[in-house]
This record gives sequence, structure tokens and C-alpha cells, in this order.
Amino acid sequence: MTEASLLRRLGALFARSRGNSTAPPAPIDGPTLSVEQLAAAIRSTPAIPYDELDSVSGHRSPAFAQVLERIAREGWSAGSATLRIDTPPIAWTGVGNRSFTQHVHAWRPITQILMGSSTLPDADDRRRNLDLARDFAIDWIAVHMPTALRNGPEWASRDAGRHESSFAWYDMAVGERCYRLAYLFEAECRRTGPDAAVMARFHEALVFHLRVLAFEHFFRAHSNHGVYQALGMVSACRRFAGLDLWFARLRTLAEERLGAVIDAHFTSDDVHKEHSPGYHFLLLGSLLGARRTDLIADPHIDARLDSMETVLSWMVKPTWSLVALGDTDPRVVGSALPSDPEERAAALDQACRYRTPVMRAIATRGAIGALPEGGIKGFTEAGYAFARLWADDVDPTFENASYLAQMAGFHSRTHKHADHLSFVWHDRGRDILVDPGRFAYEGRTQPGTDLFERGFWYADPRRVYVESTHAHNCVEIDGKSYHRRRHAFFGSALRRAELIDGLAVTQCEMVHDGCIRHRRDLVMAPGHFLLVLDRLDDDTARHTWRQHFHFAPDWTVERRADGYRAYTTEDDREAATLLVFPLIVDMRATAVVSGCETPAMRGWISPDAGVLRPSPSIFFTMPDGRSTAFATLFVLGSATTPTADFGPDHEDYRIEWEDERGRHRLKITAETVYRTTDRLARSDLGHRRS
Repeated sequence: MTEASLLRRLGALFARSRGNSTAPPAPIDGPTLSVEQLAAAIRSTPAIPYDELDSVSGHRSPAFAQVLERIAREGWSAGSATLRIDTPPIAWTGVGNRSFTQHVHAWRPITQILMGSSTLPDADDRRRNLDLARDFAIDWIAVHMPTALRNGPEWASRDAGRHESSFAWYDMAVGERCYRLAYLFEAECRRTGPDAAVMARFHEALVFHLRVLAFEHFFRAHSNHGVYQALGMVSACRRFAGLDLWFARLRTLAEERLGAVIDAHFTSDDVHKEHSPGYHFLLLGSLLGARRTDLIADPHIDARLDSMETVLSWMVKPTWSLVALGDTDPRVVGSALPSDPEERAAALDQACRYRTPVMRAIATRGAIGALPEGGIKGFTEAGYAFARLWADDVDPTFENASYLAQMAGFHSRTHKHADHLSFVWHDRGRDILVDPGRFAYEGRTQPGTDLFERGFWYADPRRVYVESTHAHNCVEIDGKSYHRRRHAFFGSALRRAELIDGLAVTQCEMVHDGCIRHRRDLVMAPGHFLLVLDRLDDDTARHTWRQHFHFAPDWTVERRADGYRAYTTEDDREAATLLVFPLIVDMRATAVVSGCETPAMRGWISPDAGVLRPSPSIFFTMPDGRSTAFATLFVLGSATTPTADFGPDHEDYRIEWEDERGRHRLKITAETVYRTTDRLARSDLGHRRS
């Protein structure tokens, strides 16, 4: 589906919500049944369990009851913040950062509690958890609904309403809170001796939430928030759609919105467009949970979920964790099955949320399904390239793979770092070249500032750093980060991703700032080397140029006359050595930096939300000019200094060096890569090294 057709489809849905189309208008007046009539109708139908819209269904674990007891006793935690939920009044503001506050108003602190009220085997435990969640919701309604009811749904849907109430009416929070509120309303209707006043307050709040969500201007079709808004509406309305026509019509609107935003926010090759494996994982997890609880009615969406699972399988590193590109926190995706029979059954149930054999295998570390085969995969519309290959001298298990992942997409400002054409590299069981990670969403940037104009939405220096070009394995131009605001989105810069003679080869091309042409080629030999080639040209102006690389924290990097030497010295593992060679005579190596704060932050990664850790960082420079080229060779093990020849305008490269594996020759052209290797006798190689 083209972008224009998507906009027309969304426009038709919006027109329907306004009543400006021939289709039945989305009713925003209110239900046809009174709260008493609806409650009576609810009691005459089977109960609907709490929906699995979270990406992890931990309630199937036999330890789930203990998890709920800990939340009730100690509070709900996310990052470094904790919210006590057992003794209202609840601290709705001032406990954690912006993200934590949004989670609180989405009622995430009680989502596991609500699941327990629906799934725990003991009736008393179910009732105790329901009461805890009920008190939490009553407190929120008492604090935030009076002002909203005085001002009306449109006030809550506008910026003034959201800001005045400190995230109470934040778009995503309303969508997530809505389906939790609907569950609580239904549960109140089914209580033995329901409290009429509480039932009325829940019903009034639910209708208000659905009215807010029905507004065209409140629907966030441009971001993943629209998915959660639509899912929340579908979940809330399906509970009562068979009882009241108002809920049925809103459910239809929400289902149509859901289909439209999925088409808009996933590429035709089924990759989430927000530049982050983490968000692909989260959105897919919510959609799988929706399918599992029968919220996915569209067979087109259902069929696409399997393809999204296949995409996710390429985003998992040999460490069984998500590759941390863009706004992705480290997250383990695959775990060995527990030996305890109940825990094992719960883990298998969780893995079976996936339908594809490859993701079931990754989720269980090969216990079920079929682990992925090696190869290279390019998602040419999304702008991702992945390689998973094995060196000749290793057992071809999932953990032993050499892994390369490249980001070459720019579809919107949403979650986009200034990381055009960046990549990460994992080999010989170790992360080598890494991405800085997400850190946190801290400190909103003031409109009109330079940071804001360049596309930084958050002003905390640590967040600014992890978004910056120089924090990624990128080429930096004129000491600035790439613009991400008021600049055209280039979509995908990936031109090819191929396996050529056992080598993973990617080629990307793009234009920076409308005038600087940039081609990047990556060539990886599994277990052996990585070659990074950049060529940049501008016919209009001169520039300064830097090619940046960032090592995982467990590497020590030393500068040498011919480049750098990096090594690891873990006691429990064989030490690894890596040599870094600049291949163009004018390339200048700079000092190694780790954990630097002034004059600018350099040499950090974020291994977890809100955490920074020092890591070695290097960059090469080239003389100022209108055009330049970088060619950098990373060789695992020891090697002789390479020789390199280049064609006119650096169109062709010929590189030669020797190491333990032999004498190697590479020829790289715009069309292909040629490789030859001559085996050397040990005595010959030793003589040449000396």
C-alpha cells in the first residue's frame, strides 16, 4: 500500500469519526443502555478474561503469585523508581522520570495485578488482587476525573488537558488505561453485591475515555501510540459490543484504525518503521497478545504477524538478546527451559505465543522449533541488513555465529537517532563494535533551541549523546549530528545485502543535507575480518570528516603506528586480539577515548535504561575537502600491515595482507567483491611477521 493510499484510508476513518462520510458515523454521544441496564446484561453473559496485550505473559509461571505478593508489599518498579500501590492515595506525580509517570497513568502498575485477578487458581487470591487494582483505579478517578468531567472530552484530548493533568490524558496512557478500566467495570458489575456508586464511576470514566479516543485529532496515526490507542479501544469495546450498539460501532472504528496504522507503521517487508528492534519486539508482542485473546479479527493482520516474527529472528544476536540499535534497551529474547515441570510448561506456553518455528526455537534456545540457518538478509524497504554466518573452524551453533546488523533507514523522526548507515558487529563470541543504546527519555528540549531544530527531543546531555552521530559507528561531517527535523526522510538507503563467496556484503547510498553523496560498503568474513569503506562527495562546499568506531566495554584499545590494537583479557575465556588498519594514506588515527565527559561526551554505552558505562571509542580523520574516502580493516588475530590500491575517485579497492589464515587479496567494485586466499606455511608466515 502506498503512502498516499494509507493517508486516504486514514482520512476516510477520520471523516467517519466526524460523521462526514457516507459510512455510519462513529457515535460519540454515549451508550444506548443505562449503567444499570448494561450491568444486568453483563451478568447474563460469560465473563471475558483480562487481555494479554503486554509483550510478556509471565502470569503463566508458577511463581506468578509470589510476584504479585511482592508488588502488593513493596510496590511496582520500573528502572530505578518504585510506586507503592497498596495504600492510597497514590503518588501520581513526582516519583520517577517522564517515562515512569506515563506508565503510572497508563495503569501499568496494576496490569499484573489485574491478570492475577483473572487467572490465579484460588478465588480468594483473585478477589484480593481485584480489590487492590480496584482501589488503585478509584483513587485515580477521584483525583483526575472531576476536572476532566467539568471540562469535557475535547479538553482532555487537547494539549492543555494533557499538560495540566501531568500525563493523565497522554495519548498512549489513555489507550492503555482504557482496556484496564473496561475490565474493572465488568468485574464490578459481576461482583456479589456490587457497589452501585463505584460501578457508576467506572462506567462514567470508561465512556469518557472512549469519547476522548474517538476524536480524530487525538488518534496518533503517525506513531506506535496509535497502535496502542486502537488496541485499547478494541479490547474495551469488545467486552460490551454484543450488548450495546455504541460499543459495537466504536469497536468497528478501532479495528479499522488498527489495520490502517499497522499498514502505515510496518513496511511491506513487515519491519516496524521506528528505527528500533526494541520497538519492533514490543509492538509485535502486543499484537501477539491481542491475537491470543481473539482481538485480531482481520485475517490480513493475522497473516502479517508471522512475517514480523521472521523479521524479529534476524534482530536477535548470538547472545540470545535483541541487537541494540536505536532506542533499544538490552533484552534477552531466548532462555533455556527450566527443569521444574511447572516452570517449563509456563516457558513453553510463552514461547508458543510465536507461531514460526524459528522464533519458538530462539525463545527456548532450541528446545522446540528450528533455529535459524545462516545467511544474509536485507529488508530493502525498511533499511535493515543482517548477516548470521559461521567461520570454518567453529561448531555452527546459534551462539557461535558471526553477526552483523546495519541500520540504513529514515522513515520519520520517531525514535530516530542520528545514526545513518551505522552498524554493530559481534564475532568469536563477543560484541566488538556496538551501538550506544537508548539510555532514557530525559528532559524535554525547548522549541526554538539548536538542539530542537536538529531533531533532539530530549535535552539531558546523556540522552543527547546516545542520539548523536559521533556516538555511533558513523561518518561525522563538520562535527555535527545529522539533521532529523525539517529534512526529507530518505526511507531506505540499503542498495544490496548479499552473500558473495562466503562474505557478507552490504552497500548503502544516501545524500546528506541535500548535497553530500555518501556510499558505505561493509564486507565481513565470519570469524576473520570486517572491512568498512566510505566515500563522500560534495560539489558545493568543503567539509571536515571523521569516521567513528565504538568498542564494547570489555575491550582494551591501544593506538599503534599503523592503527590500533584491541584485546580482551577475561580470566574465564580465551583472550581475543583485533587489529585495526586505516588503508588510505591520509587517514589519521586519533587518541583512544573512554568515559569522557568534557569538552564533549565520548566513549559511553547504555547497557541498561538510565545507565551509562565507559567504552573505548576511536575515530579517523581525513583532510578537509569537498570529497573524501575512508577504508578501515578490522582483522581478528595478528596480521601484517595491509597494502591497498584504489581506482579513480575510490571506485575500486584492492587490498592485500597476511595473517594466520594465509595471504589474502580483496577486490571491491561497485558491482561485486572478489576474494583469493593463499595458504602459507607456518615458517613462511613467521618469517614475514618478523
